[in-house]
Amino acid sequence: MKEGREVGITAMDPADAAALSGVSALHARCFSTPGAEGGSSREGGGSHGGWSGQDLSRALVSPGGFGFIAGGSLSGEFISGAEQETVGESPSPAGFILCRIAGEDCEVLTFGVDPQIRGAGLGVRLLEAAMFRAKAGDATRMVLEVAGDNDSARGLYERMGFREIGRRPGYCSRCSPGVGAEGVRTEIPPQRERADAWVLARDIS
Repeated sequence: MKEGREVGITAMDPADAAALSGVSALHARCFSTPGAEGGSSREGGGSHGGWSGQDLSRALVSPGGFGFIAGGSLSGEFISGAEQETVGESPSPAGFILCRIAGEDCEVLTFGVDPQIRGAGLGVRLLEAAMFRAKAGDATRMVLEVAGDNDSARGLYERMGFREIGRRPGYCSRCSPGVGAEGVRTEIPPQRERADAWVLARDIS
């Protein structure tokens, strides 16, 4: 990410195998690096415990499924500040979030930001984009699980208004021995005006 330039965010396309492969690779990097910003992930559908491109595609086409990619090998309308721009291929995605709406709850299934650019605010933008989409789908709460030793991610969620609602042992195969999950939840706030709304509205209309 270049200094002073915001990374564009666009909806995940379940048919875009190349983009989903990039997300799968980034997921592997995020969750092999301790303290990655936005470090929240359920186990994927494969025996490897990660999320393959096929796992991501299946989640996106399941009832209530949606996701966003920041940057990546995509083309189309992106948002950069208040301006729309068309971006061709870029080397790899910078971040992602995958969610599922069920009734009033929007569950974050997996969420990560490239460890090399953590702390730049991209995790906040991805969460805000997901909240916008969830609110449009009549969800009122966002819920997720995060490893109890991932202080960076837990700090991000606390700043975004998430509060602990429970704990679960044996969170995932990648976690340190004895580390469980914290379940956290927040009410989705009223949506404020932002430039992203024009692109996101196109995807949810």
